[in-house]
Amino acid sequence: MNVDVEEKDCTLLIIRIKKNIMKLLNKSEEITFQKLSSIIKDHGVRLFSKPRVADVLPIVGSGIGKELFSYCLKAHFDFVITNSETEPLFAIEYDGPLHKSDQQQIFRDVQKNDICQRLDFPLLRIKATWINREYRGMDLLTYFVDSWFQAEAFYEAQKNGIIPYDEIFDPTLIVYNPSKNQQWPYWISLDIQLEFQKMHKAGNIIDILASDWVGVDREDNYRCISWLLVREGEYAIAETGIRSQNFCVDECWLLYQLSLFDLLKKIELMLQGQKGTTANEFKQMLTYYESNYEMRSAGSLIRDCKKETFGNIPYAK
Repeated sequence: MNVDVEEKDCTLLIIRIKKNIMKLLNKSEEITFQKLSSIIKDHGVRLFSKPRVADVLPIVGSGIGKELFSYCLKAHFDFVITNSETEPLFAIEYDGPLHKSDQQQIFRDVQKNDICQRLDFPLLRIKATWINREYRGMDLLTYFVDSWFQAEAFYEAQKNGIIPYDEIFDPTLIVYNPSKNQQWPYWISLDIQLEFQKMHKAGNIIDILASDWVGVDREDNYRCISWLLVREGEYAIAETGIRSQNFCVDECWLLYQLSLFDLLKKIELMLQGQKGTTANEFKQMLTYYESNYEMRSAGSLIRDCKKETFGNIPYAK
């Protein structure tokens, strides 16, 4: 069938079609894609966006049930990292504001988390601050992705007998990375902990180290409160949290480190004259944590006249 269409009408038709085309990535996801591309460029891996969950995970015969099976056929991952042969290694989800407020979105997140846990597939959930805020010169997305590749190299070395089998992987203990410009690049709180020591030695604060308490709420989110005695009866307090991650990360140790950045700001304000948290106020806050969250870890500075200890790390006066 022949149809005569004027050139003007064709142009208008093309414009209408273009207006209806959806973008594959929103602005935040595009920023994340570019950041991930930069992080993985030297690892010999590939990055894919929006692959269907059923095309990434082996759901056939997995026993996940009809509801989750159906979800996998319809849902997608925001980003998937594969090896050079396109075999999936791990996935990354960018969680915007709706992931906290929209009940349907929250339910879908639970489903995706459940599937990845059942099939033992690493899933990292990030938010905007994990890209645009740096800790000792490193954003958290870089910290986590780098840690995954380092963990894989670590376990391979253990398998080959190069590293003792009973040694635990901890990115904090990595002394040097050629792509970084400093020693201990993944000990993100190192500079702050050294600053606390200087303040203590100068007599500006009483505690040399911060204490902390970490627990999980009913949604399995990690909650951390850290504190440091600045002067008699007055504490600097910091609170932070993180979603539980199905990834190679120690949430408790990471939260402790992150809390120190806010704690340092509180201490600096106190040293400028701002009042701190009283002992009674601090006790009420800690009691709230102990009553409402299930404890996962805790570290407390123990004082006596001869020495101070933090966990199993002694500090001789």
